[in-house]
Amino acid sequence: MYHQTEEQFYSWLAGLIDGDGCFSIAPQRPNSAPFIRISFSIAIGLKAGYEFVLAYVHTRTGIVHIYKSNQGKPNEIIRWQTTNLENALVLTNRILPYLVLKREKAIKFLTCAQFCLDTKVINRNRQAGTLRTNSDMKTILKAAIELNYDRQ
Repeated sequence: MYHQTEEQFYSWLAGLIDGDGCFSIAPQRPNSAPFIRISFSIAIGLKAGYEFVLAYVHTRTGIVHIYKSNQGKPNEIIRWQTTNLENALVLTNRILPYLVLKREKAIKFLTCAQFCLDTKVINRNRQAGTLRTNSDMKTILKAAIELNYDRQ
């Protein structure tokens, strides 16, 4: 890929995410724990053979990982994905001015992600935890359902 300015790169990346990406909020209940963990990610899935595109994104951002699924099969997919909340927030804020099709989803994603980051607390075991009301969790879960409904 040719040399791009930061603005050109994030504009191009926004277009790629508008077309082949998704914003995802994934509620998880680890090992029947009495709490729900919320994971935030931005992902792009492409057909095998386009690894160079995602490798370029990885090189330019430095904050994402590349995964392969169905290796060696006709439906092999290569996936680029953020892996933590802070990186997802930084990246979404960088591409937001250039998003068109997924702009509203990005705004909803940012709102929920920022809320989760703002409500993170350290519990007595010095592990990260959260303190959210049932109403707060319902709002986040509703946003997750809306964002994940037509996810790739």
